[in-house]
Amino acid sequence: MLLALLITGGIYLGKGAVPLNAEVWLALRDLFWFWFALSWSISLLIGLLLVVKRLFYRCIDHKRLVFVLCPSQEEIRDLRVEDTIKLWRKWLISIIWAVAAQVVIVIAIEYLMGRGESVLSWFSIYWLYLFVLIAGAITLPMMDARCKMVKVKQC
Repeated sequence: MLLALLITGGIYLGKGAVPLNAEVWLALRDLFWFWFALSWSISLLIGLLLVVKRLFYRCIDHKRLVFVLCPSQEEIRDLRVEDTIKLWRKWLISIIWAVAAQVVIVIAIEYLMGRGESVLSWFSIYWLYLFVLIAGAITLPMMDARCKMVKVKQC
């Protein structure tokens, strides 16, 4: 939100800080919401990347994820962001497919219940965000099975 506010303020000041009237307020509001959606999406992706990195340092239910090198099965203790990017991309693609599957299932249920004329009338950014959170929770346990660089060990 702060980034969107700074960009909107910078554009306003860059255009000469014209006097504020109703038309200028509407334009500033539209600019703010555009940059807010864009910065929110970017921060969500960065947040997912940082969550993947932090998962290797947390002990949850006496288990933790371990990043290993493929040929030697040697555990990497000091992870860098570059090490987790490949894993993050796999998780991100899995989340995208899981969100798409959730949307298809909800659309099919709506169609079968007879509300097929307004299939996506309920859909908003809040539902999409909820689907992303659910998909992340569904796909996270599958990382051990899908990626050979990740193992679960006792801690």
